[in-house]
Amino acid sequence: MENNFENSNTGNWNNPNQNFNKQDLPNAMGAFVLGIISVCTSVLLCCCYGYIIGLITSIIGLVLGGGAIKAYKQNPERYHEVGFRRAKNGKLLSWIGLAVSLAIILLVVLVVVLKATGNLPDELEKYERYNRNF
Repeated sequence: MENNFENSNTGNWNNPNQNFNKQDLPNAMGAFVLGIISVCTSVLLCCCYGYIIGLITSIIGLVLGGGAIKAYKQNPERYHEVGFRRAKNGKLLSWIGLAVSLAIILLVVLVVVLKATGNLPDELEKYERYNRNF
């Protein structure tokens, strides 16, 4: 019975230091964490100006993720593939957080413009009057 561990995550039996010489991809974890923060703050804290925090963290996450992906593509044998996947996922989450933040900002601008011009629908005015009573 032959054991074939060459494609294993633990490395090659003939060269045990094969995967241990690889480094973590710089800024991959930062991009991932900022992507998660951007989505959470944009969605959960949208009424408390969380969309601004989501906008800032998503932009920083996109920059960090883009740099990490570029570094991996320049020298893939130097870094672990896990870091590359983490950077890609962080960049994806940052795009989602950016989209949600921009949608909320557009909605806020729309309501402000409609209120300033006096064209606010009756339903929103009733909602506003109801909230003022509390």
